[in-house]
Amino acid sequence: MDSKIQSLRSFFKITNAALNISHSLLLQINIKAEITDTHKLHRAALKELEKDDPDLLKVKSIMLEIGALGDAYNLDAATDFKEL
Repeated sequence: MDSKIQSLRSFFKITNAALNISHSLLLQINIKAEITDTHKLHRAALKELEKDDPDLLKVKSIMLEIGALGDAYNLDAATDFKEL
């Protein structure tokens, strides 16, 4: 269980860092960028995972919400980038 939590922590630390960088870059080139719902969900997942006893069901729920947002925006890398 601990290795699963560590893996998830690492994943969400990396994704949060990437989302923070992209947000900062947009602000630097004078684009008014709001924190996206996806970014907020990634932050919430990391916050839960950093607790002493994280609720993995809550993390799973957040991950399902992230997936639903991707579906809503039709972000399917397997089909969108076939030609590359």
